[in-house]
Amino acid sequence: NASYRILRSVKNRFGSTNEIGVFEMAEQGLVEVENPSEFMLNGRPEEASGAVVACSLEGTRPILLEVQALVAETSFGMPRRTAAGTDYNRVNLLMAVWRSGAATIWGGWTPT
Repeated sequence: NASYRILRSVKNRFGSTNEIGVFEMAEQGLVEVENPSEFMLNGRPEEASGAVVACSLEGTRPILLEVQALVAETSFGMPRRTAAGTDYNRVNLLMAVWRSGAATIWGGWTPT
């Protein structure tokens, strides 16, 4: 939603760095969002296919958010994988860990 802003501190002389604050743009200016997880999951369908709620740690703040995936069969030898909003190398690392521990078909083959 365009009325929300996430501010990240990179440098802080008196406190921890790499912290975030979630704010809503109101008529009187930026107002802190007390529970960012609630607004990120607000209006989410209960049984949405291809979506899961995950917990992400931003600085010292845990935030619940929705992760969506679209998976389709491919006839290519090497399936095409893309990621939006996160580091692609991190996605590859997570998929490698997932493949090693789950009997899931990935890219037309079943891991042993």
